[in-house]
Amino acid sequence: MPHLTYSIDDGLAMLVLNNPPQNRIDPQMATEFAQALEAIGRSSARAVLVRSEGPDFSFGGDVVDWPDADVRGLRTLFERYMQVFNQLERLPLPVIAAVHGLCFGGGLELAFRADNALLEEATAFARKTAKGPTRAYAAHKALLRRRTRLLPLPRLRW
Repeated sequence: MPHLTYSIDDGLAMLVLNNPPQNRIDPQMATEFAQALEAIGRSSARAVLVRSEGPDFSFGGDVVDWPDADVRGLRTLFERYMQVFNQLERLPLPVIAAVHGLCFGGGLELAFRADNALLEEATAFARKTAKGPTRAYAAHKALLRRRTRLLPLPRLRW
């Protein structure tokens, strides 16, 4: 089952994260994301919308296997994720992230790479630290303001 799908309709490319229940980013999703971005880059799309299925945008990386991974393996994995995020940011098209529910870690990084973010009213951003999750107000909010225009919506509907 794909963890990310894409479509192009009437000039709009839509990328949909669909890795239930938390839309965690894993190697399969990263590969599908890269392939979709390459196809979108070759297409006649004029804009890109990134959204997700389910109650939350993304909890970030799929951390289940990370405690058993060696440092080199993790570094390689993180570099792959960053390559895909960079690929999204470098698309010569406007990119909009429709963010709802919880948006953590790599999901937050993904939202940062968009040119604009549409936020559902109850959207919450957080990042994970060594002591656990923290609300991402200071640095992340500043980065979001720099990278995106926040456009609050009462409810996102598709």
